[in-house]
Amino acid sequence: MKFEPERILSPASLDALVRAHDGDCALLALWMAHTSFCDPERAAGDLCMTRSQVDAAMEKLGRILSSVHEGYFPSVQTVQEDTGKRPGAADDSAAPVKVILPAQELPEYTAEEICSFSEKDDAFRAVLDCARLVIGRDLNTRELGRLLGMYHHLGLPADVLFVLLHYCEAISRGPQGAPRAPTVAFIEKQAYQWVNQGITSVEAAEDYAERQRMLHDGEGRIRRVLEIYDRNLTASERSYIDSWLTMGFDEDCIALAYERTLDNIGKRQFPYIGKILQRWHEAGIHTVKDVREKEPSRKDGNGAVSGKRLAAGKRQKPDFEPTPFD
Repeated sequence: MKFEPERILSPASLDALVRAHDGDCALLALWMAHTSFCDPERAAGDLCMTRSQVDAAMEKLGRILSSVHEGYFPSVQTVQEDTGKRPGAADDSAAPVKVILPAQELPEYTAEEICSFSEKDDAFRAVLDCARLVIGRDLNTRELGRLLGMYHHLGLPADVLFVLLHYCEAISRGPQGAPRAPTVAFIEKQAYQWVNQGITSVEAAEDYAERQRMLHDGEGRIRRVLEIYDRNLTASERSYIDSWLTMGFDEDCIALAYERTLDNIGKRQFPYIGKILQRWHEAGIHTVKDVREKEPSRKDGNGAVSGKRLAAGKRQKPDFEPTPFD
């Protein structure tokens, strides 16, 4: 596949390559500029590199060039392993493989470089001011360098970074689940996730942040429903809760499923709660009212649903056999 040597060797590209501190990446860029081709097998032979080295360098070079030349993504213009065809060739329908960006690949910047960049770029200086407010303290050189890497190396616009910083502030939690200021490492991890998901515009960032805030708010309510007060949720537990909220269950219905779980097996077990909710979902049941209408045998003598232990403050054993919805 042909490339444009003037883009690879442009001053902006060369500056980004130098800052990346990656010899394989720089060597591959020179080879591509010289040959005007991107053929991993040929590159491996000409440069005395392994195919894995070439692939890794090509992916990183693509990210570097896309950060300085919008819409330029050579990292996905590689030979497809399964067909042997390159994108753009006949019968090419394979989507590029999603690239997970390792955080350690952000270049290191000196204090002088950071100072010089912030003096010349008002937008980046505003990002640093916002970060100090969100984190609640002055940042050290390494932390400032990570923010510069998100802005300059990953190519996230300042407006997107503003949204990212406030989003991280909203969702960051301590060991006991209490809100706390986000760390730069946490912000960097989220930045990589956004880049991988293509969240690089203000509109996409705001939409994603709002949807995620709603899920996190829901998680907080469900934590209380499930009586989890002294620790953070595990990744698996968070996945369960997010799926329940996505299916349309409110906290009362999840509380009822939790009650049924305690009644049936005597302990909190996310897979068991999930099975109850999944069956309800498949049956079109998403509210306590739906449960009452579909499960009349579940009402006690006063017409109250058994799952109201949380409101009453004590659990009552049911005097009935589990229905198919359990």
